Amino acid sequence: MKKLLFVSNEGLISGAPVFLSKLVKDLKTERPNYRVIIFISKNGELVNQLSQEGFEVVTSEKNCASCTLFQKIWRRLTHYLRFIRLLVTYKPDIVYSNTIVNFGEVVLAGLFRVPVLLHMHEGKNLAHQYRYRLRFSCFFADQIIVGSHYVNRVLISITQKTGNVVYNGVLSPSNFHCKKRKIETPVKLGILGTINPNKGQLIAIEAIRMLAERGIEAHLLIAGKVGDQVYFEKIVKFLNQNSLDDFVKFIGTIPNAEAFISSLDFLLVPSLDEALPTVILEAFSAGTPVVASNVGGIPEMIENLINGFLFQAGNSEMLANCLEEIIFNSDSLENISLTALEVARNKYDLNKNNNQIKAFLDEMIQSA
Repeated sequence: MKKLLFVSNEGLISGAPVFLSKLVKDLKTERPNYRVIIFISKNGELVNQLSQEGFEVVTSEKNCASCTLFQKIWRRLTHYLRFIRLLVTYKPDIVYSNTIVNFGEVVLAGLFRVPVLLHMHEGKNLAHQYRYRLRFSCFFADQIIVGSHYVNRVLISITQKTGNVVYNGVLSPSNFHCKKRKIETPVKLGILGTINPNKGQLIAIEAIRMLAERGIEAHLLIAGKVGDQVYFEKIVKFLNQNSLDDFVKFIGTIPNAEAFISSLDFLLVPSLDEALPTVILEAFSAGTPVVASNVGGIPEMIENLINGFLFQAGNSEMLANCLEEIIFNSDSLENISLTALEVARNKYDLNKNNNQIKAFLDEMIQSA
């Protein structure tokens, strides 16, 4: 039996960790001759989910916001010692890293001469922040997968290495319902993602204020945990100053992303940088039209006015104008939703895209 060691920097139900969980579940079904162990740096809800489904999960660091510098260094040191012990006792045939943040694990695996598959989901902002570690990681990576052509351009610009493009994916729904809005009802908008400056929640709130000034009643639900307390406090201050509490609600972490997205009239993705957000694919499958900023890998997913709507990143007035236009001209929404579903089925099918990754793993196993 071949042994695969998957490495995740966190166990939250978001982004790259969710992608990894879908992949290992697929492997469990399609590759029963592979033994999978998942090494997760920081604990989270995903750890319990995977453990309950019978996966071997090893967690390392516990969240410690109030730790001293010495405690943080000690935790990181013991984290790497746990990983080395896994390499020695488990003797994996392959180490798969689901993000460039797993720099130390990639380097240690390379030093122990274990083949490494590095999966890069990050856009230019985070990749630039980790640029030196990314260059060093690529030295030890036997194969590199990137989440979009945009991410590949970022990788090339920083490391001169070229990755293999494999898109994130979603399962096609068995039942699909197009959105049919009634103009006389308030518009229900939503954002799903960690509350931080890159996700652009404040940009969307500024657009809500503009719509309210024009007499358009739009309600915005913001789902996700607070990742940047200073930014969150800035948002709260803006809400109070503009009396928007009746228009904007924070609902925290949600247990079911699909149900949340399905309940919306429009999903907003006002980010300043994105590699290939899965939340857009989930909206495609749910029949919920997407209004997103034209940054990163998003234009690879959305063709404006064909399968969604794009606006200039950071431009709240353009977002407000876009929303006003589609709210009062909703005749095309059904065709846009149907086109988005076809794009998801043809380009972002989870099974097809996971098969590409499994092919890389099979090839590396055979060569090991």
